[in-house]
Amino acid sequence: MVPHAQPQRVNVVAAPFLGRVTHQVLVAVAGLAVTHAADLRLTPDHSFAFCGPPSSAARQLMADLVDLGLVVDRNDPKAAISACVGSAGCWWAHADTHTVAADLAAASHMPGRVHLSACAKRCGAPAGVRQLVADESGTFR
Repeated sequence: MVPHAQPQRVNVVAAPFLGRVTHQVLVAVAGLAVTHAADLRLTPDHSFAFCGPPSSAARQLMADLVDLGLVVDRNDPKAAISACVGSAGCWWAHADTHTVAADLAAASHMPGRVHLSACAKRCGAPAGVRQLVADESGTFR
């Protein structure tokens, strides 16, 4: 939750885990914006910004967003994980990065930011982040 120019309102930002979102989630996000009288914006990092919902509705909005699988808390383990597309969309990939990332987030003992790369090309790896790279057997090291 972020302050808004009007004291009775707030801004809420929600990020899709690994930047992936389904059609159903998009429809639900749009519906939440209408329900909570918020302007909906897409941020440069592909998060959803709900601008101006009433402060009284913010907690419910955040709970609804979490129920959709979106990240609303910087301390959520999902917020510390990034990954390439993995075997779901890359011929070179040796592993399913989405499943491994979900398992890693569920373990909730993140040692800081981590990027999963499904092959030695290390696509999408941010600078200065610990990288786990899948070998040809699909094991991350």
